[in-house]
Amino acid sequence: MKLFNIFSIFILLSQILVAQDEWKIFDSTNSPLQSNLIRVVETDSHGNIWLGTNNGLYKYDGVFWKNYTTLNSQLPYNQIDNFYMDRNDNIWFMVNASPYPFFVKFDGETWETVDSNQTCFPDHSRLTRNFVVDGYGTKWINTFSNMIRYDGYSCIYYDLQSVGILTTDCNKIDVDVNDNFFFISQNYSHYTAGIARTSINGWLYNTLSSYGYALDFCIDEPNNLAWVSTFNTSTTKGNLIKLGYDNLQVLNSYNVYNPTNQGLKISGSLVSDLNKNVWQSYTEAMGGNIQLGLLCFVTDGEDWVFYDTTNSALPSNNINSIVVDLNNDKLIATDKGLAVFNELGINFPAQLTENDKIDLGESIIDSLSIKEIKLYNTTSSNLVIDSISFSNEHFFSENSLPLSIITNDSSDIQIEFQSSTVGTFISKLTLHTNQGMFIVVLKATAVNPVNVDDKDFMQLEFFLSQNYPNPFNPSTEINYHLPVAGNVTLKVYDVLGNEVTTLVNEYQQAGSHNEQFTISNVQLSSGIYFYQIKTGEYFATRKMLLLK
Repeated sequence: MKLFNIFSIFILLSQILVAQDEWKIFDSTNSPLQSNLIRVVETDSHGNIWLGTNNGLYKYDGVFWKNYTTLNSQLPYNQIDNFYMDRNDNIWFMVNASPYPFFVKFDGETWETVDSNQTCFPDHSRLTRNFVVDGYGTKWINTFSNMIRYDGYSCIYYDLQSVGILTTDCNKIDVDVNDNFFFISQNYSHYTAGIARTSINGWLYNTLSSYGYALDFCIDEPNNLAWVSTFNTSTTKGNLIKLGYDNLQVLNSYNVYNPTNQGLKISGSLVSDLNKNVWQSYTEAMGGNIQLGLLCFVTDGEDWVFYDTTNSALPSNNINSIVVDLNNDKLIATDKGLAVFNELGINFPAQLTENDKIDLGESIIDSLSIKEIKLYNTTSSNLVIDSISFSNEHFFSENSLPLSIITNDSSDIQIEFQSSTVGTFISKLTLHTNQGMFIVVLKATAVNPVNVDDKDFMQLEFFLSQNYPNPFNPSTEINYHLPVAGNVTLKVYDVLGNEVTTLVNEYQQAGSHNEQFTISNVQLSSGIYFYQIKTGEYFATRKMLLLK
């Protein structure tokens, strides 16, 4: 015996859905991410999120996802440890090729190989961890022994010690919106650190000689500040240093949060938010650099706030990258997915996630349940669904594709679930569209009939049997059972929802009934058709296959 149920839900394909939770987590269970390791995160001026992963580059606009790999784009490599987004929203990749490195530029639409075979670049063996690109396309490249400025025509080499900082190792580089170049450095032999920047009068620098090693920094231009995280081996203290943006003079120093005053606690991945607060990854530096979570220095009150997996929804304490978007949402790249956090509630276009699944409800084992989903396209362009995929074999769909939905219009798709075993099943539904991938998380539960045998159950319950034969040509029989008398309609539809014929439209007594559907009465082509019965509070739909 098989039962069939149909449900309806509504999904808005637009960016007007807003989540008000403090946290939103995206991982392989509720997004197209193939793994949960996010190596780097950035956001552009349009609010799009860009993720560097082991499986290429991902873009998420709040509704749709896109995945760029070496197979479908000119992405130079699939393991994205680092990329740089300039102030014009161009994404840059450095390819450390032999004999000379080159750059790949992506503006969101087109890919371009830039500065190939530049002999003024150092050979590939001398390049180190990072590079930046200013608004004019000038590259700053950090090597093991020099800082290189390349303007598209020639290279200028800077010896870090000639800048005024007694060091040979640069930890991090960046440029601000005014195209001033910043870097921090350290000298392991002399336990010193420094920060420097370009200006119209040449280099400005501060050796930060009493603070030990420099680990990371960020620039807070609206508030005329720069922040540097350091640690000192002689005092076993981690520090957060506040400096003036214009002159790099130390304004204040704060001990990194360490409530037990044990071990060396340090911070990295610094970024300032719209409220002047400084967000950082938090690490225990003694005994193997154990990552502890997320740390916020609240400048108004000069206090620390600590987040980890035990007191928040942070999915992992291992943080690789942090950025702040235009809504003051903190985007946190971890080894267990992307966390989006805003202490005032996320102003972030929301998408259904693992925590708010579409529940198909319960169905009897071996029965077929259909979820009818109405998709509203409120984006600014036409939407074309090319294919539909599921992460669980118990969910499937046989909609006619491609399906086009014009702007401000809607269309229905049907999602089917069936299981021969009892249990709860979860699946990602992915709509592959011309605008990217849209993800919905589905849940369905298969249960046994309640304490009755099939014969009694058939006498007590409403059911609609699978037609027989199926596939059929030219006729098939449809059986159904009514627990009570009532007005009954039994109709046949094509895959587009157009009515083909009405088989029953009358008052019928309780009990078992059967009807014949013969195609000699109508002109039909081979394909899938649906038959639906309605009576009182009951209704059900099944599909059948016509083969000519």
